[in-house]
Amino acid sequence: IKNGLLDLIGALKYLPENYKVLILGDGILKEEIKKRIIDLHLQSRVKLCGFVEQNLLPNYYSASDIFIRPSLSEGLGNVFLEAMACELPVIATSVGGISDILSDNDTGFIVPVKNPEEIASKVKIIEGDKLNTSRIILQAKNMVLNKYGWEDIASRLDEIFLKIS
Repeated sequence: IKNGLLDLIGALKYLPENYKVLILGDGILKEEIKKRIIDLHLQSRVKLCGFVEQNLLPNYYSASDIFIRPSLSEGLGNVFLEAMACELPVIATSVGGISDILSDNDTGFIVPVKNPEEIASKVKIIEGDKLNTSRIILQAKNMVLNKYGWEDIASRLDEIFLKIS
């Protein structure tokens, strides 16, 4: 429930038939998600991929046009950083730690919680304004590389260790 997948599936109602969703992962909501897909007649547009090994995630990122996770709650959300580093435009809610890394129309696209129609609207904006989307993708990737690269993290840890020793 925390990942907002039912809202993501609901957003397909507002998008043309050629839009499809891949859902990676497995969990206790699998049957509820399957039911929503059937109720909305979206069986041909949503693929439940199940658990995916970490080393295979880049394949899914590169096969995707947009990364969407309209979370209801979230910590930092490494998956958002991964998607940004893989040059995907990101649609997310501004909950938990997401607001620390994602800023609307700057490093991604923010939608309100539990709002499938707004998710669809942001998808249309991404598809309709390639120039702005390219700018956002570049800013997001640069932010990830500059703030979350291993060299930067190691440098910050060095500073912390020097202060406490």
